[in-house]
Amino acid sequence: MGVTYVRPRPHCSVVDGICPTSGTNPFVPGEPNGFTDEDNWSNWTPKFGLQYFAGDSQFYATYSKGVRSGGYNFRVTTPAAFLAQVAETGSYSFDEENVDAFELGAKIQAFDQRLTLNSAVFLTKIADMQREVNFASATAGVAQSILNTADAEILGFEVEGRFSVTDDLLLLANLGILDADSEEVRYDISGDGVVDEADLELALPRVPEATYGVGLIHDLDLGNAGKIASTINFQHRDRVAFTDSNLGWVSPSDQLDANITWTTPVEGLELSLFGKNLLDEAISHNDTQTPFPGPLSTGVPVPFGPYPTAGTFSPVAEGRRIGVELRYSF
Repeated sequence: MGVTYVRPRPHCSVVDGICPTSGTNPFVPGEPNGFTDEDNWSNWTPKFGLQYFAGDSQFYATYSKGVRSGGYNFRVTTPAAFLAQVAETGSYSFDEENVDAFELGAKIQAFDQRLTLNSAVFLTKIADMQREVNFASATAGVAQSILNTADAEILGFEVEGRFSVTDDLLLLANLGILDADSEEVRYDISGDGVVDEADLELALPRVPEATYGVGLIHDLDLGNAGKIASTINFQHRDRVAFTDSNLGWVSPSDQLDANITWTTPVEGLELSLFGKNLLDEAISHNDTQTPFPGPLSTGVPVPFGPYPTAGTFSPVAEGRRIGVELRYSF
């Protein structure tokens, strides 16, 4: 059990001393040069937990409250959008985010500790969720602002385990299931000009519905010739939204990696044969929307659409890689 008290008190001046905080931008009629503002937030963040031990296993329940302080957007790349936000909220600052986290879990060891199983069910309730909302901007390319967009809930289940099949062979597996939804939306996330059911139905960014994987680790003792450790691992991730509008999204991925390492009789000398992304999947980790259209652009915003509304910047990770590595540690 624990309790923490936090009271941040930020003061903001953008950007007095470099650019005046009064008057207007001579290059953009009606656009203010900057602003001066002050705000403060205070919170208690308690944490409570119970543990029960049974032999080599334990069971637990926890509750904790977390707070992300409010603050200010310093990177105002699109002043018009920023001023619209100020007009809508009545404040230059964004508010604090509050999180209530509940978790039930177990850490089990069985069969003479050959089996280790860790599992948890959790519920995370987020109030005034802070999101770094980014969208295409004709003047800045990409504009980004931290906004309090919604209240949300994330219900999840995770389990991971390892089982010693033999003294030399270890089986690994993991599974994660997430159900994430916005409960109330305060900002026009979809960009259609209104806050409505369309915003409520958007997927929360970077929250895949399912992840799972399986792997094997094998050790082979060669006596005076050293030892060989072999690993193979497969991991899957469902598709996931990248932007709050869901116009940017990342495809599902399946990644298979393998490695064979010979630890030689020479102290510190190892030789490895490795393979990464052996399925040669086109794996991307982001999908930023840009205002520059291409031949496949539709001009129509469609969440999880097969083609972008305008432009998209989505770097792809390296494809299949197979290599040999020699390491010497001294």
